Amino acid sequence: MYAQHQPLLVGLLDKLAKGETGKGDMSRAVFPFLGPEPAPGKFGVVIIFIVGGATYEEAYKVAEINAGRLAIGKPGSAAAGSNAVTPPPFRVILGGSSILNTPNFLAEITRMNSTTLSVAGGPSR
Repeated sequence: MYAQHQPLLVGLLDKLAKGETGKGDMSRAVFPFLGPEPAPGKFGVVIIFIVGGATYEEAYKVAEINAGRLAIGKPGSAAAGSNAVTPPPFRVILGGSSILNTPNFLAEITRMNSTTLSVAGGPSR
């Protein structure tokens, strides 16, 4: 049996679709929304922007959700399974400061290791 990896983003979108907001790792302080508070699980569009970059896998999963090929918001959803098309509970727009691939990620780690920053954000001495 092969392990089926799902990015953290898919799990968060699944919790959002199930209405599991306002508690635990889905607190409104961490994941704010714009406008009046919607009913649980009743969002029209979800905009996700990942500072530092999104991966090709995350972009692929968002496309699968928007196309209805990856079900979220239902019991047992967000797991690999049938090829049935399920209308998504909301439209997801994914953005990021870049698209990460292995060379970009390793270059960023190398750059971060060569520059030491203090907690206040300035260079350490």
